[in-house]
Amino acid sequence: MIINYLLDILILITLVVIMVVVIVRLRNKLLVLWNQVSRLELIFHNKLFETLHIYLSHQTLIEKKLDSKYIANLKSYADESLKGLSLEERQSIFKSLQSLYLEIDALEHPALFTLQKQFDELQASRLKYNSKVIFYNHYIVSFPVRILARRMHLNAKEYFG
Repeated sequence: MIINYLLDILILITLVVIMVVVIVRLRNKLLVLWNQVSRLELIFHNKLFETLHIYLSHQTLIEKKLDSKYIANLKSYADESLKGLSLEERQSIFKSLQSLYLEIDALEHPALFTLQKQFDELQASRLKYNSKVIFYNHYIVSFPVRILARRMHLNAKEYFG
């Protein structure tokens, strides 16, 4: 009788220990993933800001070669911090840069290759960020991670389409 009672207690303690280990591992994995997404978000936004200013520094050359309305859109964001902008405004900047990139690519002008290279780096950064965001957002809504993510106040990250 006492042996059965001790065996039940031992099984219960073992289950509790296993549950604690699983929760700690899930928490650590969640924190690592959140950290990766946050780091890639920072890298992407810094690269977007840098690309915007590089394109604006070549503004006169771009205006000579192209009759583009996109440079006017970029000028309106020249003095602003990208972090304070809404997702739609940041996407507008990206779309203007992308349109300029396509126009510059059609010109094949050697002086504009730096701009193309800069946009290629921005695009690579965006793709890395978006792929990690998709994984993170799916991960935090799956059970049992969803419960843990809520308790840690970790919300879905914004996808930069």
